[in-house]
Formats: sequence, C-alpha cells, structure tokens
Amino acid sequence: MNDPITRWAPEFSQMRVLRSSTGTLDQTDPAERLITFEDLLTHRSGLTYADWHSGPIAQAYKKALGGTIDSDVLPDDWIVIDPASRQDRSFHPCMNT
Repeated sequence: MNDPITRWAPEFSQMRVLRSSTGTLDQTDPAERLITFEDLLTHRSGLTYADWHSGPIAQAYKKALGGTIDSDVLPDDWIVIDPASRQDRSFHPCMNT
C-alpha cells in the first residue's frame, strides 16, 4: 500500500502541485512526495476532478479528458495523453483541501 505508483506508472514521477486551485497552471511547486496506492484508494493523492474546481485547472481537465467526471474518453485512452501536457495536482498527498 505504501509503494509509489511510479513503479507501474512512471509518468507520475515528476508531479507538481498548484499553488492555488484557482491559479494559473504555471504557478506550481514540486510535489513533496510520490503518490502511493494508499493515497489513490483513500482519495488523498492530490488528483482532482474538473467539476470540483473553477479556473484554469477545471478547463484543462475538461480539455484533456473530454468533459465532466462521466467523460466520453475511455480509460485505455487516458494513457495516450502526453505526460508533458498532463495536469498537475491540486494539493500534496495526504493534505486536506
């Protein structure tokens, strides 16, 4: 449970965190640590949903994943999203928002 997900998904190794959930996407800091499986299973990874936020992060998620939480983009197609254009996290793992 404490293994980083980067062992199986290395594209998550250089994650960055938004300074503000409503700020611009270029205002980020390096993540304090890697995301673990426990973080994913307990919804503490720092990843978010477009519908939970306003501002640039919401628009970027909608553009990348095709809309709301019920996206038309199939999970198998998510991995073809260019890691260089991936969206950053809203908060550090295990931090309350």
